[in-house]
Amino acid sequence: QGGTLLGTSRPQRPARDLADGVERAGLDALFVVGGDGTMRGANALCDELAARGSTCCVAVVPKTIDNDIPLVDRSFGFDTAVAEAKRFVDVAAVEARSFPRGLGVVRLMGRDAGFLAVHAALAAPGDVDACLVPEKAFALDGPDGLLAYVADRLERRGSAVLVVAEGVGARVVDGAGESVEVSGDVGPWLCDRFRDFFDGSSPLRAKASLKYVDPSYAVRAAPSNAADTIFCSRLAQHAVHGALAGYTAFAVGAVNTHLAEIPLSDFANRAAVCSVSGRLFGDLVRSTGQPSFVREYDAVCDDDLESPTGGCVVTWGGPTETGVVK
Repeated sequence: QGGTLLGTSRPQRPARDLADGVERAGLDALFVVGGDGTMRGANALCDELAARGSTCCVAVVPKTIDNDIPLVDRSFGFDTAVAEAKRFVDVAAVEARSFPRGLGVVRLMGRDAGFLAVHAALAAPGDVDACLVPEKAFALDGPDGLLAYVADRLERRGSAVLVVAEGVGARVVDGAGESVEVSGDVGPWLCDRFRDFFDGSSPLRAKASLKYVDPSYAVRAAPSNAADTIFCSRLAQHAVHGALAGYTAFAVGAVNTHLAEIPLSDFANRAAVCSVSGRLFGDLVRSTGQPSFVREYDAVCDDDLESPTGGCVVTWGGPTETGVVK
């Protein structure tokens, strides 16, 4: 089944309160499951436990459908989320092809990283005309803007489908390269821009039949597929083995296909994002046919190392060594 037997929440509790709970429960080992925020909390807890002289081991299993955990090949749950997201891309493609000048817009999760959108688009070759992600800037207006590109696709192909990550609003610029404020959710905002542009005032701006698809939590609430089930079980076993061996303040993950223990401190101030200058994103551009849009405002990686899912490491506050060996 989907969801979690453990329950989930987003509390902002001080590390000392968490450490008090560990001591009250008399825990010898604590296994933490979650994304980047959870990992930061676990790292702070480890510092607090160490200051108290606690012998409790803390192990983290990274989990996020956004796949934005640095240094590891992928996080568990990502494969399942891509498969679910692809179903909704198929819905938009069928709807768009079925109507004259059909325009499908699929809004997917991905606040800071566009892995889910990129992989869902790649999983539907020939159906997606553009994939917009938080790492890649684009302009709406102008001859090289998104509106002109979509108008051309509608004119030549009769339909178009866009896959949009939720965090893409941070990279919208105008013709002069100035940031454009996106009010509210980027999905409805973008649909409003399309309605305004395709108003029937000229042949280029002939009316379009807009179909908006937002699967929201349906993507992450699905039961895990076979690959994720196997991957999750192996990560859990590896975390237990690490704790029983006496390790603490570590996360488990696949690094270059090998399961490894990684110090939590290595994740500090780091995140994984799509490498929009990498090979996998290049495959996406060839699949969709989308232009490069505005390159000078793209996210910049620490280095040119690319993960199997097309990601790279970025460090907030300046580039640093990633710790990944070529």
